[in-house]
Amino acid sequence: MALLAGLGGSDLYRAVAINHDPKAASSAGVEATFNVVRRLRQFVDAGSPNRKWNDTLALVETNKAALMIVGDWAKGDFSAANLTLEKDYGYALASGSTGSKDAYIMGIDSLVFPKADKPGQIDAQHELAEPIVDPAVQTKFALATDSVPSMLTADITSLDRCAKLGRQVMAEGPSHQLPNLSLVFTPDSYGQYTDLLGQYWANPQMTAADATPKFAAIVAAAGP
Repeated sequence: MALLAGLGGSDLYRAVAINHDPKAASSAGVEATFNVVRRLRQFVDAGSPNRKWNDTLALVETNKAALMIVGDWAKGDFSAANLTLEKDYGYALASGSTGSKDAYIMGIDSLVFPKADKPGQIDAQHELAEPIVDPAVQTKFALATDSVPSMLTADITSLDRCAKLGRQVMAEGPSHQLPNLSLVFTPDSYGQYTDLLGQYWANPQMTAADATPKFAAIVAAAGP
């Protein structure tokens, strides 16, 4: 879906992912995205289907693969392999798009508290939450995990260029912030979507024109 946001733009992604608009999901922009995925398919090796993402990333780390379309959180694996951004590997936004004109698709790790009604419990939750949302802690956490701080007030001067670019896009406001499909589809709809992508990737006989209406049907069934 990063390709969909890049090729079709944030408005198309939002119409499909958030509004579950079947008309948008069957549009030329979606079909064009499936066509790009099909063209990418010719560059993978025979072992690509069903390979785990971290095993694929390891191929990039060891110069056995040229690139991988993946979230910036994967930088943590590069750091664990003692590889340095800009020196040992580079990055680009999906579809070759640039800067604050883009949207940032976010996947977020969350800490959720159970509902409490006793003052002592609520105070304890606040005491734990306070350092988590502290901008300085957010910066240190981002440095340790190669991620982007969730607090826009966090200082990013010490972060790498990739994190700064992600933060720049996020800071443009809600119109540039998009959710991962797993956050806006039910588990069933999301499972159908990933199944379709898997089938499309594994079956060269399935065309973009075949896959697009199947995707639109999944989006339509996802409900408002």
